Amino acid sequence: MSAWLDWFGGSKRRKDAPKEAIVQLREQISLLEKRENHLRRQIDTQLDIAKANAHNKDKKGISFEICALFLFLNFMRNGVFIAIVALQALKRKKAYESDLQKTSDTKDAIETQVTAIETANINYETMLAMKKGSSAMKSIHGRLNVDKVDATMDEIHEQMALGDQIADVISRPLGGIAELDEEDLLQELKELEQEELDEKMLQVGKTPTALPKAPTTAERKKKVQEEDEEEAELRALQAEMAM
Repeated sequence: MSAWLDWFGGSKRRKDAPKEAIVQLREQISLLEKRENHLRRQIDTQLDIAKANAHNKDKKGISFEICALFLFLNFMRNGVFIAIVALQALKRKKAYESDLQKTSDTKDAIETQVTAIETANINYETMLAMKKGSSAMKSIHGRLNVDKVDATMDEIHEQMALGDQIADVISRPLGGIAELDEEDLLQELKELEQEELDEKMLQVGKTPTALPKAPTTAERKKKVQEEDEEEAELRALQAEMAM
């Protein structure tokens, strides 16, 4: 039964394993930091004890050398070492300092391990994402290849060329206009231009004897009426052609 559970739930556990390890390691780092603070307080306490007892010896006028000599002689005579409070405090201070150094080294090692796990997990997640992207591209390219793209582009170019041909056919003039000779039209255009030029030359040669008369009101109304009638006829003709 456990094998089946491992089979179906193994993937999720493998994914959560780095997160769980990081959480546990950070909890251990927190405990080590608390221990560091405790050891620092113990070191300060033992240092204060050593300073206080050394200060008391100075008040009694006993130098460190004399005290050490007294202890040596007493040890040699009785075979028993009589501890001084200050020296014992310094010994405990040294022990606490050694323990503090080991604790700090352990904490640094765990922090390095946490960083390594985080980096490895990021690399793993990145590779999973890139693998999914590669699978997606492979699936797309499985339905699309160079030959299919070339065939599609050829069809597009063919249809565009066909569209241009259709547009050319539609834009060709209809009826007798298409059958007119272009050279005849150009010749007729030149003749019209020459006639207009001759008329202008004749008008330039004439000297006006009197100013033209200004149109009367009746003439202006008649001209406007004629223009309106021409516009109405033009609109009617356009409507018939549209039908």
